[in-house]
Amino acid sequence: MSAALQSDTSPSVVADVTMSEHHTLKVVTFANGMTGVIETGRVGDTPLPDVAVAPDVAEAAAGKPPADYEPSGAEAADEQEWFRQTHGNGAQALVQGWDWAFARSTRPVWSGTGIAMVGREGTSNANFRFLWWNNGTWVEFWNAVILPGHWVSNGVTGQNKFIKWELTGAGPNTQVSLAARY
Repeated sequence: MSAALQSDTSPSVVADVTMSEHHTLKVVTFANGMTGVIETGRVGDTPLPDVAVAPDVAEAAAGKPPADYEPSGAEAADEQEWFRQTHGNGAQALVQGWDWAFARSTRPVWSGTGIAMVGREGTSNANFRFLWWNNGTWVEFWNAVILPGHWVSNGVTGQNKFIKWELTGAGPNTQVSLAARY
């Protein structure tokens, strides 16, 4: 990570739509001129799609399971599969792991969407950040807190910049997923 990290996390909300009890959409404008759509929902409220295609992974990574990890059942694996099938299809990066994950665009882009999930087995909220590359430093322009068992999506447009998505702080015993489309 670069030595300097700047922050501008005060978007203006243009529209706020409640799709259902646990599914919302917000259209926002960020201070740097980018616009975005932020979508949030509870894991599993959307049915699994019929077809799953694994995307290619590009410039992305995620944490490894803890040394003492023993699979405790299908619930966490089912969430990872749900995320992969629901949000991984068409993604340039899809990473699934433990505690943290990141992905970045491999070229400057005019638009991009990051989608992140924290497994319901977690006991800590995670931080989901969007950053853009500005002449030698990553600048944060948006962040969200994701509760265990939930996911957040944000699509942005404008500026033709490299974009980086970071999910951190879910905890070493918590599975996480992150998909990036650009």
